[in-house]
Amino acid sequence: MDPRDRLEKGRSAAREGRFEEALAEYVWFHDHALEFSPSLRGVRLSFAFGYCLELGKEYPKAIETLVEIRDRKAENLLDGNSNPALFEDIESINGYLKQAQLTYDLFRQLDEKYPEIAKLCFASARTSIVKSSDFTMARRYIADPEATAARFLLSFNSDIDEIHDGPHREKTLDAFIHIFSERVQVLLAILRGCGETNRADQIQQVALAGISNPEALSAVKAILESGELVDFYATG
Repeated sequence: MDPRDRLEKGRSAAREGRFEEALAEYVWFHDHALEFSPSLRGVRLSFAFGYCLELGKEYPKAIETLVEIRDRKAENLLDGNSNPALFEDIESINGYLKQAQLTYDLFRQLDEKYPEIAKLCFASARTSIVKSSDFTMARRYIADPEATAARFLLSFNSDIDEIHDGPHREKTLDAFIHIFSERVQVLLAILRGCGETNRADQIQQVALAGISNPEALSAVKAILESGELVDFYATG
């Protein structure tokens, strides 16, 4: 079974006004897609939630269901479940619902109650922490900023190299550019928020110099120089 067929089935149902069926397909995709295709992780966290949010404009139960899924996963984490994928789901849902403050609030609770679980979830919490200007807490979770930036860059160049020509190339490239830019922006904001301005400037220069694709370099440079934090959930 290809889970993408279920996702497309949900989209068709939504377009045709069969909202309950559409929601059921979206929930199935969220719960089971990775069992069949782990490579759909990104789609599951982005487009799938976006489709559900779009459905919610006509069918409020879709938003209610997203909130229920989020709250259930948050309860699991606060009960001591150490699976960082739960937090990743919560962050994405809150991103689409424009409720990043709730992501920060949850991470702060984990930081106080389960520091080791918080450490596992930090990668998904970074942006919400920066938006809440809690730079000191964020800095505690970054042992080596240069190595962190290098990991971002390696992943970005790899993702860009694997993009194939086709109808979705431009959208996929744009998504990778915004994800990488946001990661770098957040890292730099944490350092600058803690007074490490020179270090942040050096990391920015190295990050830009390491981008292998000229088109991507131009786009990332423009984003970083704009000074405005990327909102990935507003780019779709």
